[in-house]
Amino acid sequence: MLIATEVVPSSRVLKRSRFDGIFYHFHYGPDLFFRIRPCMWLKLDWEGFDVGDQVEVSGLGMVREPFIARITEMRFAKRSRRIEYSLDQAGKFQPRTYLADELIQLTNKARLRDQRS
Repeated sequence: MLIATEVVPSSRVLKRSRFDGIFYHFHYGPDLFFRIRPCMWLKLDWEGFDVGDQVEVSGLGMVREPFIARITEMRFAKRSRRIEYSLDQAGKFQPRTYLADELIQLTNKARLRDQRS
């Protein structure tokens, strides 16, 4: 219960992995996991990124050089109604946040196909 009270409520974007009939199971990156009973939340479309993923920030002409970083935070911005990603580039926290269309996924996200008939 302590983990859930530290991260809920917040603007963090949590990944709901499953429902076991009583509890929803949530993940935030590779190290944070908890489960809670059904409650209210805002469902967001998955943009293909998770906390801990390695990404490339695309270059922007002469304004920004491309670089490789790791996602450290995912937060929902109420004003723009979009997910903003905080990045760590080789141990250096990037001061600004990035949107999904500025990122290229480098982490292999292989998924198994459903075996439905």
